[in-house]
Amino acid sequence: MSGIEPIALQEPNADSTDDTAELLAGAQRGSGEMFARLMLRFRPMIWGLAWRMTLDHDDAWDVCQQMVTRIWRALPKYRPEQHLAGWIRKVAVREGLRWLEQNKNRCRTILLDDLDAPPPDLRVENDAPRELMAGERRERIERAMRHLSPSQRTAVSLRFFDDMSLIEIAGAMECSEGAVKQHLFRAMEKLRRAMKKDVEP
Repeated sequence: MSGIEPIALQEPNADSTDDTAELLAGAQRGSGEMFARLMLRFRPMIWGLAWRMTLDHDDAWDVCQQMVTRIWRALPKYRPEQHLAGWIRKVAVREGLRWLEQNKNRCRTILLDDLDAPPPDLRVENDAPRELMAGERRERIERAMRHLSPSQRTAVSLRFFDDMSLIEIAGAMECSEGAVKQHLFRAMEKLRRAMKKDVEP
C-alpha cells in the first residue's frame, strides 16, 4: 500500500450511502481517498477511544492519528469474516496502548477539585457503573481515571463506556479474561481511593 497523509479523520467529500464494503475494498487496494471516507464512518468510535485513553485533547489527537495510520497499515491483514468495527477497535486499542506506554512520562495527573459526592459503588460484578456514567458524575469519574494505569484506564473505558464484555475486552487488549478482571478490580480500587480522598475534609 502507498503512504497516506495523517488526515483521515478530517471531513472528506462523502455521500450518505452505505457503501462501506466498497470503501473497504478500495482502501485495501491502496486508495487513500476511500480509506479517508471509510474512517469517517468510524470517526466517533476512534476519537472516543483516543480521548478516554488519554483524557487530553492534544494527546488524543496524536493517538487518533497513530490509530488511523496503524489501521491503514494493517488493512491487508483484514479478512471478510471478521467484524469490521470490532477489528478496527482492536487495532486502535493496541495502538493506543502502545502509544501510552511509549509516552507514559507525558501522562498528566490532576487534583480533583470539584467532587461533592461520596465515592460511588463501582463493583465490577454488577451494573452500577453503567448507571453512574452519566452527567456530572460521569465527568468526575473521567477525571478520576487520570490516576489509572494505561491498561486499567483502557479496560474501564471499554467495559463501562463501550459496554464490551470481558471476553471482548480481552481480545482487544490481547490478554486473558482473568487479566481484564484484575485490571478492572484494581482500577475500581484506585477510583474509590481517589474520589474518597478528595471528598474528605
